[in-house]
Amino acid sequence: MKKELLENGFVSFDITSEYELELLSKIYSNLSYDGFNKLVVSYDNVSHTHQVQPSTFEKLNKTKDELIETDNLAQIWFSAFDQSSETNLLLKSIFYKFYEYTDVDFLNIITLYNNGCFIIPHLDGKDPNRIMGVLIYLNKEYNEANGGNLILKNETKIVPEYGRVVIIDYTQNSVKHEVTKVLEGERYAICAFIHKKQ
Repeated sequence: MKKELLENGFVSFDITSEYELELLSKIYSNLSYDGFNKLVVSYDNVSHTHQVQPSTFEKLNKTKDELIETDNLAQIWFSAFDQSSETNLLLKSIFYKFYEYTDVDFLNIITLYNNGCFIIPHLDGKDPNRIMGVLIYLNKEYNEANGGNLILKNETKIVPEYGRVVIIDYTQNSVKHEVTKVLEGERYAICAFIHKKQ
């Protein structure tokens, strides 16, 4: 899979090892809807990200519903900071299957997309120290028709089903991607970027 990742710019697979599935199960069992305390939004350009941190989640939802009507909205979704030991162990287990860097930093969040959340097609900004981006989905019995699917290179659709992993390589690639609008339900994912330490 490493060759495929470097040649294609991305690779997707489902977690199968007992160790990683056990870690994933612990992460899933600790998910809390109330933990998503930031709304990430951008206008016109995904790279110009703004974060709204309200006093309550209910207030945030009202703000989201108002923002979703904005014509130049480029992305909107919720995030929660995540440095749990289970998530870090899972990310390291996956990372070292593909790369041999030893001195790296992991930046982890968990994302929540609910009705109306999306990201327009875009390329991630250039960063010479960025090695890899990884998504690990946390949605059991997810319905593809609900939206929230990841589209890579305008053609490859990834349904965000539980235990599915998507890796994007930044050492040799820049892959255009988007998340289609969620039409129903909730879509959770671990989202991490791995960088070389400076």
